[in-house]
Amino acid sequence: MKKWVVSFAIVIITVLLISGCASGVHSTVITNITAEQPILLPSGWTNIHCSAAGRGGDSLTYNWSASGGNISGEISFGGNSMATWKAPDVVGKYTITVRVTDNDGNQATRHIVLSVKTDYPIITSLVTNANDN
Repeated sequence: MKKWVVSFAIVIITVLLISGCASGVHSTVITNITAEQPILLPSGWTNIHCSAAGRGGDSLTYNWSASGGNISGEISFGGNSMATWKAPDVVGKYTITVRVTDNDGNQATRHIVLSVKTDYPIITSLVTNANDN
């Protein structure tokens, strides 16, 4: 009985591993999405970078959108894309979404939340002490 249970468990685990790996082979995957500045002043701007991978050699199409502000200046190269987001004049949190599509229509979507604030410390000038060496 114990030998049968172990054999059955091995078969089930093998099937799950194979089916999980097989579905990943044909998928488009977004591996990373980051913003150069996650907190901005109103009307400020930042570049957002996305890295993705499709099935071997597929070209990828990136479609950017934002819940506020404006997306512009998208540049795509290989498995990477960069877009510039200009923040709105209104303080709040905004979602930037990227949808990546490969040649076969497989898609992946990820988002990042950026904040527009006016109450965080900003260095407006630096003064050095002439006596410091």
